[in-house]
Amino acid sequence: MDLLTTTIDLDAIAHNTRVLKKLAGTAQLMCVVKADGYNHGAVETAQVMARNGADQFGVATLPEAQQLLDGGIDKPILAWMWRPEQTLIEGVELGIPSPEHARAAINSGLELRVTPKIDTGLNRSGIDEADWADTFRLLHDAPNITVTGLFSHLACADEPGDPSVDEQADVFRRAIAVARDCGLDVPTNHLSNSPAALTRPDLNFEMIRPGLACYGLSPIPGVDAGLRPAMTWAARVSVVKKITAGEGV
Repeated sequence: MDLLTTTIDLDAIAHNTRVLKKLAGTAQLMCVVKADGYNHGAVETAQVMARNGADQFGVATLPEAQQLLDGGIDKPILAWMWRPEQTLIEGVELGIPSPEHARAAINSGLELRVTPKIDTGLNRSGIDEADWADTFRLLHDAPNITVTGLFSHLACADEPGDPSVDEQADVFRRAIAVARDCGLDVPTNHLSNSPAALTRPDLNFEMIRPGLACYGLSPIPGVDAGLRPAMTWAARVSVVKKITAGEGV
């Protein structure tokens, strides 16, 4: 008998996916299932999401992407945390956060679909503006590379009204323009995380990329769009004691 039981409501996952798909409007929906689907079970939740409107999936690492492939997920999977010396996986779309990663993808010899990650001000990961044009041209000229679009990550979208959100969006639009000037089509671009997906439909671009919201949680207090939390914990009482008021425990 377990002292603590975790229950995952897959019907709630299905409901949340449908809500987010509606919020996406004409854009695609990428559901993020990194960290074992935020500890909800990556394969199990991805299967439900795929049936309820998810167009693509996002993960952090290549092993996470492989887990989805092994679980029968046949929709596009983007992995954005990897090292240039790693063995790459054909069939997994790669985030490109630096010129070194671009060269590694090209030199792998594999037929790869890639999405350059743009540093729009978070300063955590992504191609710096000084390297945009060179990296875009490098990818454009590589016969084994298909660039699907660009992506970035918002730093403060969970604080509605923070000016950095619009500032990052402007940088992102500038990166798209530079990419197209370098000959790339970049048809599917995505910037919105969960808070932006819930509050900034003007930033949907061609795809939104929520994570936390897929599991029924909102990063913005008071804003949930009708999401349903999918995880519950139930604990068993192991002992009951009677004590007198004023006694310490």
